[in-house]
Amino acid sequence: MVGDLDLIMVGRSSHGTDSEALSGLSEWTDLPELGPIGDLLASEDTTCPVSVLVVQQQIRKESPKIAWKFW
Repeated sequence: MVGDLDLIMVGRSSHGTDSEALSGLSEWTDLPELGPIGDLLASEDTTCPVSVLVVQQQIRKESPKIAWKFW
């Protein structure tokens, strides 16, 4: 991976629960807002000089229906 990538983009669960495969990593994170994979890539122990972009999908709340009037 060294020298091959400039940017790594990872997703983060907005539900607050990790998959079974990632559940153990959550206990060791220093930056929980990045999620377990983003935290792993952004840690000082990683020797790859890359940028990390963490994307989280917004949970939309039900909004009241708006009646639009056009003249």
